[in-house]
Amino acid sequence: IQCLGSNKYEFQNETFSDFPFKSFWDFGDGTSDTATNAIHTFNQRRTYQVVLRVTSANGCISESRRFALTLFDPVAGFSVNNTDQCFNGQAFRFEDTSYLRPGNGIISGIEFDFDDGTKSTDTIVTKTFAKGGLYNVKLKVLSSVGCSDSMTIPVRVIEPFAGFTISDTLICETGNNITLDDTSVLIGGTTATTLWKFGNGETRVDTAQFNYSYPTSGNYDLRLISSTPEGCKDSVSRLVIIKPSPKPGFTINQNIQCFNENEFLFTDTSKINSGIIDTVIWHYGNASIKQDQWLDTNNYSYSSHGVYQVKL
Repeated sequence: IQCLGSNKYEFQNETFSDFPFKSFWDFGDGTSDTATNAIHTFNQRRTYQVVLRVTSANGCISESRRFALTLFDPVAGFSVNNTDQCFNGQAFRFEDTSYLRPGNGIISGIEFDFDDGTKSTDTIVTKTFAKGGLYNVKLKVLSSVGCSDSMTIPVRVIEPFAGFTISDTLICETGNNITLDDTSVLIGGTTATTLWKFGNGETRVDTAQFNYSYPTSGNYDLRLISSTPEGCKDSVSRLVIIKPSPKPGFTINQNIQCFNENEFLFTDTSKINSGIIDTVIWHYGNASIKQDQWLDTNNYSYSSHGVYQVKL
């Protein structure tokens, strides 16, 4: 008795004769062999009558009969509720659906191999994987007469890891230009979409390196969201501080004056959205420069006549 899926019968010729003889094997399935000892595989589940016919050199014939029984193997099968699941919230459910035709014994054991070093002999298993990746889940079924079968279903545990680099997180408003680079990694999946949220209502879908400038000063929650078509998501954020830049401005009491007794009164009208203006630098257009703490007014007299471009 052997299993259909792996049967390999080895027939040993035990004929005793003082004279040479020829062997003829009839396997009962329409095939035959003339080897002294025969090896044969049957391709159907049934009982076969195997006949060995021996003919001596003088024409004498002798026969021997044996029966060979091949049994159906169990048919391994199982279902899974969803083969592609996100790492967060995963709940794989595997259920054995194996069967064995009557008259071939009974299913005596099953074993799930989850391809992560864990196994189970339960017929219904709820499984959580410790990390993302592709797992070839295999079910092996054994019958009471030693026949077996197996089935494998690949499942994916999809785990995106959002990440990015930023050139600077604390910069001045004027001329701010940060470089952003997506460094996200996807495990177990095939594609992921990157969504940038700049914390000011603006968004961008991009995976390549790019530059971004904030239009106004403020504190911004810069966030990157990595998501897959299966709904798996991960996000990461950085606080970006755009420091307000002062807006320089000033007035002059009288921009045209006589050289004698000239005294120009410059009134600083500079503004800043938040914080204070700490230092001002006056360029009087004649190579004279004055740097000081911020004051509302500033007096200056020129030592020679001319036209001067005053800069604050």
